[in-house]
Amino acid sequence: MEKRQLKLIVRHFKVGYFKYFAVIFGLLAPLTLMTSAVQAQQNYTQFKLVTISPPHGPAAAPSPPTVWGDFSLTSVIKTAQGGDVLVKVVSPNCPRNVQNIHYSWKFDRDASYIATNQPLNIILNVVAVSGSCPNQNPFMYSDSNGPGFKMTPAFQENTTMVYARPPAGYPTRPSRTFSIVPWNTATGGFTISFDGGTSGTGVFHIAIDYVYQGVPGSAPPPPPPPSMGADGLGTQWSVNEGGNAATWVRQGNGSVWAGSFIGGRVTASLAIVRSGNSITATRTNSSDGNNCIYTGTLDSSGTHVTGTFTCTRGATNVPWSATVGTGPAPTPPLPTTLPPPPPPPPPSCMGADGLGTQWLVNEWGNAANWTRQVNGNVWAGSFLGGRVTANLAISKSGNSVTVKRTNSSDGNDCTYTGTIDSSGNNVKGTYTCKKYATNAPWNATFGCFVR
Repeated sequence: MEKRQLKLIVRHFKVGYFKYFAVIFGLLAPLTLMTSAVQAQQNYTQFKLVTISPPHGPAAAPSPPTVWGDFSLTSVIKTAQGGDVLVKVVSPNCPRNVQNIHYSWKFDRDASYIATNQPLNIILNVVAVSGSCPNQNPFMYSDSNGPGFKMTPAFQENTTMVYARPPAGYPTRPSRTFSIVPWNTATGGFTISFDGGTSGTGVFHIAIDYVYQGVPGSAPPPPPPPSMGADGLGTQWSVNEGGNAATWVRQGNGSVWAGSFIGGRVTASLAIVRSGNSITATRTNSSDGNNCIYTGTLDSSGTHVTGTFTCTRGATNVPWSATVGTGPAPTPPLPTTLPPPPPPPPPSCMGADGLGTQWLVNEWGNAANWTRQVNGNVWAGSFLGGRVTANLAISKSGNSVTVKRTNSSDGNDCTYTGTIDSSGNNVKGTYTCKKYATNAPWNATFGCFVR
C-alpha cells in the first residue's frame, strides 16, 4: 500500500475516533449532571410547623386584614391545637343591633408536624352568638398551599364552606383532612379564611397561614392502634339521643368523659360506669343546665349500646344508642428529626394573672364583653349590646375564678364562679344575681386584643 493511502486511513481513523468519543461524552455529560441534580433533590415525607402567620387580607401575608363598616375584629387566638377569631357586627339589621361572631377551628392532635402516614384532621365551626343578622351570613373555609399538601375533600365553593346559617340544601362539611405526598418542594401548608358581609354596609375577610418546612429523612412510623381500655369502653362514643347526634370522648385513661352535643353548642362532663354489660352514664355540668342519666346495655360485640335516658328538663325515658370505638388515634410522639417546639411564652398582654385583657362572655345566651382597665384587677363590663354597664373584679386561684360584678347600671349586681379549662383560654360555671338569675350557666373565652 502506498504511503499516501496509509496516511489517509490513519487520519480518517483518528477523526472518526474523536467524533465517536465526542458523541459518547455528549450523551454521558448531561446524564451525569441530571443524576447529580436528582441526587441533590429531596422528596420530603415529613414537615414541621415553622410559623403561624398574623391575620392578613385576601393577598398573602403581611397584607392587612380587610375589616370595615359594620365589622370590627375583637380578638384572635391561634395555636398548634386550634384557635378562635371573634368579630363584632354593629348594624340595625342585627338582633339588638349587635352580633358577635365566633369562628373556631380545632385539630385532632398537635399540628406541629405532618407526615405522609400521619395526616392532620381539622374541624371548623362558626357561631353567631347574638343571633344571625338577616342580611349577612358569616362563613369560614380552608385550603392547602404548595404542591405537596392536599386537602380532603378538595376545596369547592359550593360544598366546603362552613356557614353560621347554612343555605337551604347546603351540604355542611365542617371536617377536613390535610395530608402530604412525597415532594421535592421544601415548604407548604394550609390557610384558614374567615368571611362576612352586610350587603354593602361592611365587609370582613382575614386569613391565617400555617406554614411548614420539609424535614429530611423518612416518615416516622405510624402510631399503634388505640386500645379499647381496661374497661373495654374505648375512647370515643358516637351517640344518638332521640335523633340528635353527640360525641363523648374519654379524658385520659379514667372514667371521666367530655360530651359535645348539638354540634358543639352544648358541652358537659360524663362519668360512665360498666357492670357486666350494663352501662350507666351520668351527665353533669351541662352548659345548658340540662343534666341527664343514661342507662343501657352493651351488645355481644362490645361496640354498641342501646337504652333510655332521663334529664332534669324535658326528656323522660327517651331512647338513645351509641357506637363504642377508639376515635382518633392519640397523638404519637414526635419523631427524632422533629423535636417538639418549646412552648411559646404567653403574650405580655395576658398579664401576670394570665387572664388577658378581654373576656367574651355568654350569660345563658346573652353576650357580654369584659375589658381590663390598664393592668390591674378592675374590669369594665358591657351587657345587652352596651345598654347595661358595670364594674368587675376577677380573682383567680389555680383554675378557679370568682368574678364580682358591682355598680351595675340596672342595679343587678352578680357573683360568677367558674373553672378554667386545660387550654387556659376558656372558663365556664354558674352565676347568681340580685335579680332574675340563680345558679345560671355562663361561659367565656378570654385573651388579648388584636393590636
